[in-house]
Order: sequence, then structure tokens, then C-alpha cells
Amino acid sequence: MSADVGGPGQDAALTSTPVLHAWVDESMHAPGGVLTEGIHILAAAVADPASCEPVRAELRRLLPGGARRLHWRDENPRRRRVIAAAVATLDVAQTVIVGAPLDQHKQERARRLCMERLLHEPSAHTSARWTLSPMNSSAIGSPSMR
Repeated sequence: MSADVGGPGQDAALTSTPVLHAWVDESMHAPGGVLTEGIHILAAAVADPASCEPVRAELRRLLPGGARRLHWRDENPRRRRVIAAAVATLDVAQTVIVGAPLDQHKQERARRLCMERLLHEPSAHTSARWTLSPMNSSAIGSPSMR
């Protein structure tokens, strides 16, 4: 999991519909260990802009010394439990989409299908400013991220 804990962004409301903030992160896992098939996971947090600074403050509190971001893969099991408990208390709607089985040769398709599903979820369908954390820098220009 990756969490953006940067400063507040600027919103330009074009309609009377409130603009929410949504952060999305993704992860792909190949079969192995406890997984009998590959999976693609998209996780989203959606919040009212007024509650973003308190959320960021809580996430900053969890940062290891000198770090700019929380990243699940870098944390040990004890820290993961602490982070998960803190995230569970935040004033955000949280949605997780799991796509399975993941064909290793069709990762872009899996990403696109999970994103389409996420965008149709009731908790994520309202007007929102989306922040995507791509799998890697090459994903930024990929058709699924446009």
C-alpha cells in the first residue's frame, strides 16, 4: 500500500457537486506461496477535502524517520498492524477491488478491468479528484492510466 502524505491540493469546483479527493494504489501478485493464482488489487480512499489535512497529519505521524511516504512492502509485520489500525480509524471511505485470476501476460487488461470496476463502485462514483499511484514510472503513459 502506498499513501500520499503531501500537502493539500487546490480544487476548482465547476459545479455545485462537492469534489471529493480519492487516492488509488495498486498491487499485482503472481501465484506462489499461499496464492494459487495471480491477483491484481486496487485500493481507494475517498475523502471530503475538509478532512484531508487531518488524514495527512495522521499518516505523517506514522512515517519512519526521514521517509516521505508509507509503503506497505517496506514495513515489518508489527508496523503493518499499527498502520492498518490507524488507517481503519480515518474519516475516509475505503474500497478494495481484487481481480483474479491474473493472467501474467494480460496485466494491462487486469489493471483496466479493476479500474473500471472501481469507478462504478457507489463509494467512488461521486465527483472526485483522483490521485493514482502507478505500478512503475512506465505505467504513467500507458493507455490504462490515461
